Amino acid sequence: MSLGAELAHGKGRDEELIETVHPAPNQTHTQHSETKKDDALQLIEQVGHSTVLTAENNARVLRQIDLRLLPILLGIYFLQQLDKSTLSYASVFGLIEKANLHGKQYSWLGSVVYVAQLVAQPLIAYILVKVPLGKFLAATTLLWGVSLTCMTAANTFPGLLVCRMFLGLFEAGVAPAFIAVTQMWYRRLEQPVRLGSWYAMNGVVFMFGSLITWGLGHIASSVFEPYQIIFLFFGLITVVFSVVVLLYMPDSPIRARFLNEEDKLIAIERLRMNQQGIETHHWNWDHVKETCLDLKSWVWFALMFSISIPSGGISTFGPLIIKAFGFDQFKTILFNIPFGAVQLVATMGGAWLATFIKMKGPIVILLCLPPIAGCVMLLQIAHDAENRGVLLAGYYILSVYPGITPMVYSWSAANTAGETKKKVTTGLLIVGQCVGNIIGPTLYTTAEAPLYRRGLLSNLAMFCVLVLLCIINLVYLWFLNKKHSQKRVSMGKNAAIIDHSMYAVGDGPVDKEGVPIQQSATEDNAFKDLTDWQNEDFVYILPHSTSSYQCIIPCRVGSTGEPVALAEHQRCNKLKKRCVFFHIPKDPATERLENVEAEVRHLREQVDALRDLLQTCSNSDAQVPVAEGQVPRREHLPPNGLGPDCHMSPASQMMLRSTIVPQLPGANYVDAPAGDQPGVHGLAASPGEVSTHSRMQTIITEAGSVTKRKRSGFEIRDEPVADFISKGLMTPDHAISCFNTFFQGCDRYIPVFDPEYDTFDSVRSRSSILLNAICTIGSRIEPRFSPQISDILHAELKKWINVIIQNKRLNCLESVQALLVVACYSTERSLILSFATRMALDLDLDEAFEELTQLMSMKEVEDFYGTSGSTEEERGLMRKSRTWFGLLVLEHIFRVDGGKPPGIRLLGNSRRCRTLLKHPSSTVLDLRLFSQVELNAIRAASINDTLSGKETLIRSDIAGFVQEVKVELDLWFDDWLRIIEDSIPAEAEKPFLLLALRVQKCWAEMMLYCKALRSMGVENVAAMSPSERHILVMAKASARKHLRLISSEPDFYLAKLKYAMDFVWAKCAFCFLLLLKLSRLLPERKEEHQELLEHGNRLLSELTKSADSHGNTNGSSKIYLQILKISVEKYGRAVQESGMDVDQAAMVPFWELFDAQADLQSFVPEQFVTEWDFPGLNLFYFPTAWQDFFGDFSLAI
Repeated sequence: MSLGAELAHGKGRDEELIETVHPAPNQTHTQHSETKKDDALQLIEQVGHSTVLTAENNARVLRQIDLRLLPILLGIYFLQQLDKSTLSYASVFGLIEKANLHGKQYSWLGSVVYVAQLVAQPLIAYILVKVPLGKFLAATTLLWGVSLTCMTAANTFPGLLVCRMFLGLFEAGVAPAFIAVTQMWYRRLEQPVRLGSWYAMNGVVFMFGSLITWGLGHIASSVFEPYQIIFLFFGLITVVFSVVVLLYMPDSPIRARFLNEEDKLIAIERLRMNQQGIETHHWNWDHVKETCLDLKSWVWFALMFSISIPSGGISTFGPLIIKAFGFDQFKTILFNIPFGAVQLVATMGGAWLATFIKMKGPIVILLCLPPIAGCVMLLQIAHDAENRGVLLAGYYILSVYPGITPMVYSWSAANTAGETKKKVTTGLLIVGQCVGNIIGPTLYTTAEAPLYRRGLLSNLAMFCVLVLLCIINLVYLWFLNKKHSQKRVSMGKNAAIIDHSMYAVGDGPVDKEGVPIQQSATEDNAFKDLTDWQNEDFVYILPHSTSSYQCIIPCRVGSTGEPVALAEHQRCNKLKKRCVFFHIPKDPATERLENVEAEVRHLREQVDALRDLLQTCSNSDAQVPVAEGQVPRREHLPPNGLGPDCHMSPASQMMLRSTIVPQLPGANYVDAPAGDQPGVHGLAASPGEVSTHSRMQTIITEAGSVTKRKRSGFEIRDEPVADFISKGLMTPDHAISCFNTFFQGCDRYIPVFDPEYDTFDSVRSRSSILLNAICTIGSRIEPRFSPQISDILHAELKKWINVIIQNKRLNCLESVQALLVVACYSTERSLILSFATRMALDLDLDEAFEELTQLMSMKEVEDFYGTSGSTEEERGLMRKSRTWFGLLVLEHIFRVDGGKPPGIRLLGNSRRCRTLLKHPSSTVLDLRLFSQVELNAIRAASINDTLSGKETLIRSDIAGFVQEVKVELDLWFDDWLRIIEDSIPAEAEKPFLLLALRVQKCWAEMMLYCKALRSMGVENVAAMSPSERHILVMAKASARKHLRLISSEPDFYLAKLKYAMDFVWAKCAFCFLLLLKLSRLLPERKEEHQELLEHGNRLLSELTKSADSHGNTNGSSKIYLQILKISVEKYGRAVQESGMDVDQAAMVPFWELFDAQADLQSFVPEQFVTEWDFPGLNLFYFPTAWQDFFGDFSLAI
């Protein structure tokens, strides 16, 4: 909306506005349409929504990632550098002499590692795209540990050369994999410190590796030489650590087991602004070509080559350089420790500084300066005993150079995008590193000791080249940013965009006035596997990259609401774009202050109006005749309570209602008769001071009770409930669609509505909360709605449910119905149902049934029914009775099947509810409702009052009681079967009603038998008496009948389960699990197992179709569907393992045939323990003869 339109609508006057160029319709990346989607994007599409990243959840997830990844990465890199450095340690402990190394053989042992890494890099780049990173790191760690261990047996140059070659080959993927892990898990702002932390293990190796080697070198052995002990020890440690990597290193944020689903989405959302993607496993040759054509790829190569020449030489010959100062082998090792300490400080310090100033190139230049000074010192100072301290200082200053390598890693990682391009670019870096490390040691030879002049001169030259390369790269990155800016402008986007990946979550750039800079949303290319060249939204990291944002300042809107110098904004005119003004939300503190100021102004207006009113009344006192000493009465005053000339406007009356009337001097309270009270307090006054105060009290009396403004105490928030359409969360068409979807099936499980009365328009006009509840549940089933929209509606609904619960003014029939709807489909079902019960009792819904039956009886006596039909009062009582009975049914279901005593009891004969079927406003769904009322009354009396009561019954009594209840259930079923079949209005619904009636009877019988068995206290089938076994057989028969009913006619039951609440899904899962259990404990026929598998697969197929017919299946139904699937698979596997052919007897005891008995016996889903009280899955078979055997065995012991 333009600024003029905003002002025309009265908006934007008190809010600050900001302008940006309105983007033209975005051009999609058609040339990259065939690019495979990132795995992160696939996960977001699968879940159906992304998440909102906040500072709090970002910090929480980042901490989880650091605690899981960093210990593993640090451990791997520590061992890699330690294993690689064992050659230099071994050289001090006699390796050169024992292996007869001469000439450049020792140098080649150091270089061959990098030759192997160089050769392996193309293959490593391909593997890193195709293979999960966690498994790759575990495999490489194991293999290089084995290679190092094998070096123990090598005592010649060829043997050592082969082992070192394999060591380099298997270590080749460590650094590229670590860079990939850092890009995959961390934002660009976080990458320098994480890259620096694992690379800083070089310094730790120099310190602790030297100490460990010093200790290992003192081990006296007749079998191994000291250098062999070093190889063996570090090799075995590496092999053991590879197991830790395999178990705990995650492959990616998408498949990280230590993150839940929500945290995975947060981990993905953290990386969105990197514009680099996460993982695709798709090799793209276009990315390879672009890498080769990209100048910065070769600059990274040159940077790594330049820094690796000094690194390779010094790391290999460092101990020998110190030894050349005149120290023995043990002091040489110890004096190498400070070198590692300086390296550690330089690496972490450089990483922290790069994060702080958000630049890497200048930090690389800064880190080149100390090594230049160190090289000059080692070249110019004489190598004699007097200058040992100075030479050591120069050597330690030189050790700052390792901090450069992780900076180059991070610089490259942060400025490269595209899955394949990232891996190829990293491979190119490692190639440069390997070439430098190969050349570096060859520049040092033992013949040049102790000066090593050629090596130090080459190192000095490389450090100078590094400075020049950094400057070239900075200029090139600036050019690429400029090119992207021009491309964005040509596509109708903003020329400058904010790189949020370089800011902490919740922070961002601000303008000169300190106001956060806003920008319009653009197409999200973060997870499309685009390279940094292809993605115009990619921002290369440069110093002061946010300075271009200041161009939006001239378009700011002033305090009057008018744009400041809008016509002079040349950028908008030049680009020929329409200016769009965006509202910036007010600061909360400012908003609260403005609210207080507005309230003060309102109070001041009230006081001024009251003063004027009192003055007017005072002037008209003389016109009202009042006897001396008498309090003026109502008949003495005009209708408005004022004098004849004192008229009070409606606005003044409203103001007076909200104003506290002050007490006048001399006033006192008396106990006046009710008829003589001039005001609500019976205020009396002295004769001379009565008129004004009397009139004011009379005004209050005439106006009604006064709502006083409280100066202390408490206030309940009184907020009207808005429907989702008014709030803009749904369009009217979508709301009607969800409303109709609800009444296509959900109302069968909550039969408290009248289809003729509860239409969409009627519900919307009567109750916003009821409309919101119905539309929210309908959106879960409506296939056009995504789960994200449904979740948003559900969250908003929960807020309004809290409002109606705490606000007594909103107590009404529709609020109770809304609570019942929410309770059926909520995990907090019991709590919400309790609130609904409390509200219903406050509304006297429990008395509506008795009132309605009395009215119906009177009309029958008067023979009045056929003439006038039902009155509106009766219809209202019918709606209240229906709602109360619906609440009663849900309460009985959730409590009886949840193992708790019912909170509401139906006194008298439950069959009385059938009389309501004769009422003219009765609906077809009342047949379902009242049948359930009777059934649950029988179940509550039998299961909770008798079987779960405090009195202990003997087994014969329990068996007799079961028979009595069975007769009651049969009578109930026969009655309602006849009622439904005789009902003419229910003709269309008869198949559904009759099948539901049979299913409910099977369920009631099965629960009766299972809980009766539990009351008898015998769970071992082998130890059951004939009567107990008979009850168990009847439970099995009921479960089998239940399965056949729901699977034989899927269109009338299973197809409607998509509308069902969690309890119905739980019943299906439990019935089938129980039947699986009993068919193995009590096999009857040899064909039984195969039939059961066929029924189970059919049931799974139908339930899956029902769940897949809409996109928003709730989480609990998915859990129960998964339970069924696992159960069928286990049962089929058990039958197959037991070898049950057709020729084999099916009556062989369960424990002799089924090896997987414990597996199925222990499979009791958590939902059946914590939410529902479904007994029977804990039954088992244990031969009684074995009990005596184990008993005797125990006594003997």
